[in-house]
Parts: sequence; C-alpha cells; structure tokens
Amino acid sequence: MRSPPRKRRSCALTLTELLFLVGTICVLTACLFPTLNIAIAKARTVSCTQNLRSIHRALMAHAADHNGLVPPYRKKNNGSFWYSLMEPYLQWRSGASYVRGRCPNQPKSFVEFQYVMNSGITGQTDDFSWNLQSVAEPSLAFVVGETPLGRGVSYRVSYSQTDPSRPDHELGYNHDARASLLFLDGHVERRRPEEIPQPDQRVSTRPGYLQWKRFWHPHLNP
Repeated sequence: MRSPPRKRRSCALTLTELLFLVGTICVLTACLFPTLNIAIAKARTVSCTQNLRSIHRALMAHAADHNGLVPPYRKKNNGSFWYSLMEPYLQWRSGASYVRGRCPNQPKSFVEFQYVMNSGITGQTDDFSWNLQSVAEPSLAFVVGETPLGRGVSYRVSYSQTDPSRPDHELGYNHDARASLLFLDGHVERRRPEEIPQPDQRVSTRPGYLQWKRFWHPHLNP
C-alpha cells in the first residue's frame, strides 16, 4: 500500500523570524560600530606617530650633513621652508603633493605639508639655524606637531599659538582632543592643551619656567 505523500516544509521565514533576524543584525551592528571607530582612530594615531618619527630621522640626517644644524625656518635666497629642505631625506612628495606629509585625520584634499615645527627650534628669522648639540635635555624639547584639522598649510608654531579657543592657534589636537608631539630624542607624546607649557610660564620668576624653557626654547640659558 502506497504511503501518503509527505508535506514539504516551507523554507521561507515567517514575519516574526524575519523581524527577529533584522533586530539581531541591528544590535550586532550597533555593538560593532564603536569598536570599529576606535580601531580606525588608533590606526590613524599610529600612522601619524610614524610620520613624526620619520620627520625625526630626516631631521637627524639633515643635522648630520650640516654640522649639527636643523633646517632654518626659511631660506631667504629661494624661499624654501624647513620641510622643503628636508624633502631629500623624507621623499614624501609626489609632484606638487605631499602623499604622507599630513595627519591621516586631515582632509584628503589637502596636499600641502601639514606638520609644524617649534619656532624655538627652527628659529624665528630667515636663514637662522640652531645647533642640536646646544640642547641639554632632548627628551624635554618639543620639535614638531600637527596643524589643526582643516586649517591648511602652516610652517611653525610658537608658545603663544597652542590655545585651541583662539582663532590663530597653529597646533592641532587631532587625536581624541590631544596633540601628537615629537620630541628631540625621537619619542612622541599626545597631550591636551592644558598639559602644554603656557605663555605665562615664560617669565623666569614664575613657577614652571624651567619646564616652559626646556619645552619651547631649549637653547636658552636658565
């Protein structure tokens, strides 16, 4: 005797099952997005740190070829700024664009160099250079930082241009509200605005003067 045909089970999802699946995907996506954003931010911070360390190696190579001198702020005879003078050691430029000369958080449309040198290191005037051998404590001497996001090209930063609330500030706090700072010994730190020596500390009778001097103007005598 022939057995009755079996009913085929439908593979289609019911509305309840579909809604449950969509809800599960939404929950998982909501959980993963913050983790993904954190990972991307860390990767960009690492990339910026590597850029700064490359600048340090180029700075040391330039000093080795020029009797210990850092590049001047600008060469008067041809108008070249300090980063252009280090380009033979960096090799970051492709045509007129700098393919690596910017923080990864900067807009990709920016093609100019996006790092600034401490004016107390590179000097305030054309053709003037400091000798690195005159720095007593390289681990405390700030050398290079980032420009503010979306600001455009800058060349140097002074102790009076670090307050992000001022329109003329030249130091960028582009990583979790912290600035990536390269020091003369080659290490990189990330600091908030209040962790950077302030202009009112530049008076020798004020508390924190030695900290300010070693950070901003390491060549000056106490």
